Amino acid sequence: MDELLSGRYGIVLLPDADVDKKAQEIAASIDGNQIKFSDVRVPHMTLYHAQLLNVPSALINECLTEITARLPIEAEFTQVVPRSSKFIFWEIEKTQQLIEIHEIGLRLAEFLDRTAVPPAVKEGLQLSPQQQENVKRFGHPLVRGEWNPHITVGYLSDVTNLQPHTAVRRGSFMKASFAKIVDLGQAEPI
Repeated sequence: MDELLSGRYGIVLLPDADVDKKAQEIAASIDGNQIKFSDVRVPHMTLYHAQLLNVPSALINECLTEITARLPIEAEFTQVVPRSSKFIFWEIEKTQQLIEIHEIGLRLAEFLDRTAVPPAVKEGLQLSPQQQENVKRFGHPLVRGEWNPHITVGYLSDVTNLQPHTAVRRGSFMKASFAKIVDLGQAEPI
């Protein structure tokens, strides 16, 4: 029988060791940063996550198999920027290959728990009208046209006065994982 999973979950990509190390260095350099990476909470790029209800494990495995078949994926990291009033992202150039695997991850949205209050609402993030619509439809503001590939490297009470800075690096994503999403969008791969 197919196991059904409920909770705050998603599909993430894990970067190569050099990118992982650089993401941790960037995070550690941000004064007052609430993002704390560890052996359990790791730098990652989210393909999709939300509060989900009764997701069949067979669907999760199917998505992971499809994504894994496309790995490794080369990535161009571009800049560190403040987003949505509280987050700091290390942005990644959006490619067709990344868009396609984002869509695979979005298959989980069919199992969105529509009774849950999404974290973007709880946190009072500043969202565009399209992002607000995405929260209603997908439980997350950054999907489809609003999805911007990134590794979250920071969370502060207010990032509006921070300036973007260049952080160019080539890297790759080596592994796809189903993950438990914990506070501040941090991921604990399962």
